Amino acid sequence: DIEEARERSYTQFKLKLEDIQLIYANQNESWEKARQEKNTNIHLIKLMELDLDVGKCIYIDDAVLPAWKVAGNLPNIDLRLSDKRLFQIMNHMQSIPFPKSKHPVVAAQSIEPEPILIPSSLSNPEQTLEVVEGMTPIRKTKEKVEAEENKDKQIQNTDKIEKKNEFEGQLTQLEAKFTLDKINVHIDESMNENNKDAPFLRITLESIVAQTKIKTFDMEFDASLANLILYHEQFIGKDNQQLRLLSAQLEQDTSNNQNKKLVCVNFLHTSPENPLFLT
Repeated sequence: DIEEARERSYTQFKLKLEDIQLIYANQNESWEKARQEKNTNIHLIKLMELDLDVGKCIYIDDAVLPAWKVAGNLPNIDLRLSDKRLFQIMNHMQSIPFPKSKHPVVAAQSIEPEPILIPSSLSNPEQTLEVVEGMTPIRKTKEKVEAEENKDKQIQNTDKIEKKNEFEGQLTQLEAKFTLDKINVHIDESMNENNKDAPFLRITLESIVAQTKIKTFDMEFDASLANLILYHEQFIGKDNQQLRLLSAQLEQDTSNNQNKKLVCVNFLHTSPENPLFLT
C-alpha cells in the first residue's frame, strides 16, 4: 500500500504539552498567583493540553515526501473575558509602537529629457531616392527580422519549459495540519458589585481545520470552519435554550462521509525567486 510505504518513510515523534494557560494581568494583579491557582478571573484560557505527532522523513531531497510532517489535535478551548478587559486588551495592543524603517524612503525625482532637433540631411528628393535605392531590399530585411523573432520565441519557450520543470521539482520542507473541535468565546458583562461579571454573549466555533505547506519557493495555507453560533446568555428562547442571535450551521452529508464547510480560506505566498514569477 502506498500510504503504508509513506508512513514507514518517517521517523515518528510524539509530543504532549500540558497545563497551557493564557493570562492577562494588570499592574495591580498577580499573574504568578493566578498561574498557581489555574482558574481565576484573569485567565483568558483555562488549562489545556496539546498533542503533536511529528514525523521526520528518512529520505533526503525527496520530491514527493515532505521533509517534516506535523499533525496536532487541540481539545475544546474555552476563552472567557469581560467587556472591560476586552477594551483593556485592545487599548494595550494599540499602544504598542510599530518598528520604524532603518532606511528612509527617498522619492526619486523624475528627469524629463529635453527634445533635440536634428536637421534632416535628405532634404533633396533626388538624393533621398538614390539613398533608398542603395539600401538593402525591404523584403529581405523583413524576412531577416521575422527569422530573428522566431528564434527569440523558441529560446523563450525553451526557458519557460526549463523553469516550469524546475518549479514542479521544488521540495516540500514542512507539511502541518491542526484540528480543533470547538472554541467557546465567553464575553461577560462587568459588574461593579464584588468585582463579579455576569454572562452576556457566547460565540461558538466548531470544526476548525488549519493546514499549511512550506515549499522551496512558495507557502500554502488553508483554513476552514464548519459552524458558527452566537448566543445571548441573558435571554431564553422558546426551546428553553439560550437565545441564538446568529446560527450558521451546515448539515453534514453522512452518506458520502463528507463534511461541508461554512467558510474556507486559501492563501498562497510565492517568493520573488520563483522560476514562474516572471513579473
